Amino acid sequence: MINNVEIVLDNNTLISYDTERGTEYLNFSVIQPFWNYADKDEIEGVRVYTLDDQETLILLLSIASGQGGVVIGWNTVQRCIEHISGASYVIAVDQFDNMIYMLGMVSNFTTHPHFFLNKIPYGIKDAWMEGTAIPNFSLDKTDEYSGEFEDADLFVNKDKIQVRLKDRLYCICL
Repeated sequence: MINNVEIVLDNNTLISYDTERGTEYLNFSVIQPFWNYADKDEIEGVRVYTLDDQETLILLLSIASGQGGVVIGWNTVQRCIEHISGASYVIAVDQFDNMIYMLGMVSNFTTHPHFFLNKIPYGIKDAWMEGTAIPNFSLDKTDEYSGEFEDADLFVNKDKIQVRLKDRLYCICL
């Protein structure tokens, strides 16, 4: 079981977490062979999710004002990366049915603000692979997103996809 996950972001350590074995750490050196931006000076945003198995952490790391990033699946029992994929503009993730779902929000001076939803098989180990777009996904609520990680969440199950923006929950029918 995983408890007390903390974002550390010091010279060596990305996060710490408690297990039955005591306090453990995920260090940048483990991620760097897959993604050369794994450095405290590059990372601007971190979200951490604990999967239902209570053995796996899903991390969303963001760099360059969200223009780049990765999703990492970290097995806390085997202490290894099980998944790493690209996450440019991604603001929230969820894992369901052996897939990683990524909600993104593109907002910059070259394009009209818009949300997107991608998915990628869990187990990929390519930090530059971004996944494939979910067809027919549409969420025209860009004015309700503050730009802060904590103001968006994604929930995926066999029946529906839900997006939370601030305090409002939207059900996405595909």
